[in-house]
Parts: sequence; C-alpha cells; structure tokens
Amino acid sequence: MRKNFFMVLILIFLLTGCGNKSFKDEYPETLPDTVVWTEYPDGNIMGLCGMGTCDDQGTSTIILVFAPSKAEVNKKIFLKPEYLQGACPYGYFQFDENSIYEKAAHDYVKLCYDSRITLTDIIFEKDDERCVICIGDKTDLFYLNMKNLDKVKRLSQSYDPAAMAWNDANEETKDETPTVSTGHSEYYKLAIDNSEYEASKITDDVTFTAVNYNRVMDKYNIYGEVEEAGVTTLQFELSSELNNVTEQDSFRLYRKEAGVYIDITPADVSLKTNSQNNDHYLSLYMQSSDIGELAEGDYRAEYGNYSVDFRISELLFIVD
Repeated sequence: MRKNFFMVLILIFLLTGCGNKSFKDEYPETLPDTVVWTEYPDGNIMGLCGMGTCDDQGTSTIILVFAPSKAEVNKKIFLKPEYLQGACPYGYFQFDENSIYEKAAHDYVKLCYDSRITLTDIIFEKDDERCVICIGDKTDLFYLNMKNLDKVKRLSQSYDPAAMAWNDANEETKDETPTVSTGHSEYYKLAIDNSEYEASKITDDVTFTAVNYNRVMDKYNIYGEVEEAGVTTLQFELSSELNNVTEQDSFRLYRKEAGVYIDITPADVSLKTNSQNNDHYLSLYMQSSDIGELAEGDYRAEYGNYSVDFRISELLFIVD
C-alpha cells in the first residue's frame, strides 16, 4: 500500500512539470522581472510560441520563442539568417544587439534596439526565403519563398487574440512574369485646376497667373522625428507686353471658406523671384514649411497691387 502511494506521488510530480520545462524556464539568460510574456498556441506556420518584451533605460528588448518541431518553415531562417533587420513606420534599421540560442525544445531570438523606435516588423532572410513577424495591435506572420522567381510562394497567417487562436494560413503561388508596359503611367496629385475658371487676372496690363502647386512632405528619421521639414511651394507668373514687371513688397494668401476669403499667410513665408525677357516677365515662388499641405479648394494670392484667384484640386496626370 505504501509502495503504491509513493508511485502515485512520483506520477503526480512528473505530470506537473518535471522534465517538461516551459520556454521561460529553458531560456539561457537571466531576465529582469519586467519582461512581459505573451504565449501563443500551436497551429502557426513559424512555430511561434512566445514573445517577451521589456524596456530598460532607453533600450527595448524583444525575445521571440519558436518550437521548431511545430513549424512549417525551416528553422535555419531564424537561427542563421543572412539578413536580420527591423522595420518601423519611417524605414528599416539594424538591431543594436541580437542573440540567438538553440535549446532542446525551443529556439530563441533576442533583439535589442533604441526605445525611441516604434518596432512594427522583424524580418529574417536566408537562401531566398523570408519570414516577417508583424507586431503591434495584432500579430501577423508572412513567409515568402523566392527561390523560383517565376513562381513566388507566399504564406500568411494572423493571430486572433479574442479567440486565442491562429486563423487558417493563406497560401498563394503567383506567376511573376513581368507585365507588358502600356507606355505610360498615371497618378493623382494636388495641382492648380483650370477646369472651372482660369487662374489668371490682368491688372494694369500685368497678367498675374497661378502656375503650379507642390508639396514636399516632411522627412523623418527612424525615431519618428522630423529630420527635414516639408516645404509647400506656390509658383506664379507675372507678365506684361508693354511695361516692366517689378518685384512687390507684400504677399498675402487667402483660402475661401463659406464664401469669404480668410487670410492664411504663413509667418515663415519666403519669396523668390526670377526676372526674364528684359523685365517683362517675372517668376514668383512662395514657399513655407509651416503652412503644411493645402487642401482642395479656392484660394486668392495678392502680390503688391496684383491679385489672382485659383483653385487647387486633385488631378489625374499621365506620363508617357
């Protein structure tokens, strides 16, 4: 009887985890208590079973845990990648530190990076195979096999946190034969719209014309900081057959709202001019970083004694 009692105790001990360590116990480094773990169920193409994250003194750490026996992709893509990089909303970057461990039941990839970076994707690539793990509001997995460039294989799968389960994987193999060019390309952009009325006005024999609108967007670094401020440019032309066209000492810009022109002249407005044709022609460029992108609508520009009304719309452009 006593012998049976001890056998039952041993069986209970074995069933409660002896010899069956979790991936947290098997991890070879001592981690701070601040690590937050997310566990994933089986049934995903990469065998992803866990993810740990923490922030410490300006450094973010993410630990990916894989169960290779439950993966559909080759574990070498994670253990011996030729390329390993991160992606954020403003570009790609190299991790400050990466440590890869292959243990008995699990593989681990530890990545460290500047906490100012908003990490969105982790990209592994080896031998024309690529694995992408997208993190954030939800976890998505992507796999590409590019060994045959004529037929690229794609696998994708997403995690449903509400159901605590992986959705079915989507598989797609597409012919990548180059398409025949149509000889032109099409795109839309905001520009001066002359379809309703001409953006031109004559005052004292001087024709004042709105010619072009352009917006160069802000350039960001990988930390989401503005590295180079965007610039809005409005181009105008002033011309006269009889008189010289001279530079004026004032400029105002207005936007029409509810039938009334509202002054929106930016504080940082700068003007550049270029005179041609024996001073009978003047190019005028208004530039500003503060004004931002102009919305579609009607505007008025005043340059000294001259003024012109014009419309900005999103127009289709075709380039041959």
